[in-house]
Amino acid sequence: MKTDSQTTSAQSNDTTSVSHSTQHDAQYQAFVLDSLRIEMKHDLERTKVVNAAPDAGMVGVFVPIIAIISVFLFLWRASENKRKVRVAMIERGMDPSVLDEPHNESSRKYGALRWGMLLMGAGLGLLIGYTLDKLVIHEQYSYYVIFSCTLLFTGLGLIIYHSVASKLEKENNN
Repeated sequence: MKTDSQTTSAQSNDTTSVSHSTQHDAQYQAFVLDSLRIEMKHDLERTKVVNAAPDAGMVGVFVPIIAIISVFLFLWRASENKRKVRVAMIERGMDPSVLDEPHNESSRKYGALRWGMLLMGAGLGLLIGYTLDKLVIHEQYSYYVIFSCTLLFTGLGLIIYHSVASKLEKENNN
């Protein structure tokens, strides 16, 4: 009798462990399915965010086109206004030559020096900004570093131009 009760008790333990194991497997499968569902939901949201951003190629094409058109319209509008003012002065009997700017001879004399120093500063700024980007700076800020170095060294080039041109003017006047 002892063996029958032990057998019955062992069978009930096996049944309990099988039902417990089945229940554990069902919970694990539900957990895996829920995790996959959540991951797919995040992937779908990430895809929506990525697709919502404008295409970099489109922006890269349209920004220069819009900039060129804007500059052209600005220059055209400025020349039209200047022409209208000249016509109005002529109609009233005024001399439109007072609108002409006097040409400073020193600004023409050192024009090549000015452009050379400006472009040299911009090139040096690009070189140093690119070097800093590759060696030191985190990728997130790379465009800012390159742009700011370019502006900084372009301004520095113009400051150096001013000091050199002032020294040359003083030498020419003496």
